[in-house]
This record gives sequence, C-alpha cells and structure tokens, in this order.
Amino acid sequence: MIEPDARRGVIYLQYDQRRELHFCWKDRDAGSVEVDIVTVPGNLEFRRVEPCKTGRVYVLKFRGSTNRMFFWMQDPRHNLDDVFCARVNELLNAVQMPTEKSTIELAK
Repeated sequence: MIEPDARRGVIYLQYDQRRELHFCWKDRDAGSVEVDIVTVPGNLEFRRVEPCKTGRVYVLKFRGSTNRMFFWMQDPRHNLDDVFCARVNELLNAVQMPTEKSTIELAK
C-alpha cells in the first residue's frame, strides 16, 4: 500500500557540468530538492500505473532492480499526461544531451 505525499512538487531532468543526467523532484513550497538520482541512458523507465483508479499515478522504475518511486500527477490538464510521460522517457533514454533545458511538472 502506498500513501501519497500531499506536497506540491516538480520533476525535472538536468545535466550537470560532467554531463551526467539527474532525475530530480523538488518541493515547490520549501524549494528543496528531495530526490536527485544520477542516471545513464536506459537505466530508468517512467510510466503510468494503469490499475490505479484513485488518481493519475506514475512510477519511476529502476531497470535491473526492484526499486520504484511513485509520483502523483497534479497538473489539471490530464490530456497532456501521455506527452509528459513520453518526454520524460525520451530524455531518460537520450544518448546525447539535448540543447534545451527540460522541465516536466509532475507531483510526488
């Protein structure tokens, strides 16, 4: 059983100075980054939890591991969920660093 965290947050992916990709979750009110996962292409997968009927829930799965993190979508525009999810996976699997900064607003 998983209980949602009511805080509003934002998920973003960014590259550091060493060109390492970070998957981050930041508390919007406190301004603190509480999740910062350094990853390589193909190590993470972001997808919707289809069986969930009580909200729009997404899971970040670590390939080759049973570790998972769950995120609740708070953006009221549910018609963009598939676009957000596809963009997150595109960035997680990119072999080259994209030229633009990518921020996808989801909530944990």
